[in-house]
Amino acid sequence: MKTSRDELLRIGEEIVCRQGLAGLSFGEVAQRAGIRKASVHHHFASKAIFAAALVSRLAELAEADLSDAEADHRRGYLALKTLLRERRDQIDDGHALDPLTALAAGADALDDATRAALGHARELVLRRIASILQAGRRDRTISVAGDIEEEARAVLAQIEGAELAARAAGDGAMFDRTIATLEKRMAAH
Repeated sequence: MKTSRDELLRIGEEIVCRQGLAGLSFGEVAQRAGIRKASVHHHFASKAIFAAALVSRLAELAEADLSDAEADHRRGYLALKTLLRERRDQIDDGHALDPLTALAAGADALDDATRAALGHARELVLRRIASILQAGRRDRTISVAGDIEEEARAVLAQIEGAELAARAAGDGAMFDRTIATLEKRMAAH
C-alpha cells in the first residue's frame, strides 16, 4: 500500500492537534498509516521538515477560508457562528486543539522559517475574522466597538484561549463558556 504525503500530513495533523508537535512521532504516524517508519522519513527527513509542510498546508487552507469569507454574502453573525462551530468541532470535546493553535502553543520548537510561516497562516485567520466582523458591523448583526483589526486579534485570542481552557479541563463545555461574550455580541440574532 502506497501512502501519500498528504495522507501522512493528515495523520500527523491529528496527532499534533491532540499531543502537540512535541508529541508527534514518526513511529506513530507510520503505525496509523500502516507503513514502515522509513517510509515516513522518505517524505519527511525530519520533524522540522514535517512541521514546515504542515504549516504550509494549513496556510493553504486558511487562504481558502479567507477567500470564502470575503466572497460570503451571508449576514456577519452567520459567518461568525460558522467560524465558532468549526473551531468547536476541532477541539473534540476538549481533547484536542485546532492545528494552528496547537502549533502556536509549541512555537518554541519551530525553526525560524516555520515560525514565520505559522505567523503568516495566523494572519490569514485574522483577516478572515476581520472580514466577518466587517460584514457584521455593516449589516449590524455583530457588535463591533473599535478598530476591526484590533477586534479580530481579540476574537482570535479569545477563541484560542477557549480551546486551551477546554483542553486543560478536558471538557468542551469550557470552550462554550469561554466564548460566551462572543455569542452575546450576536445575541439579538
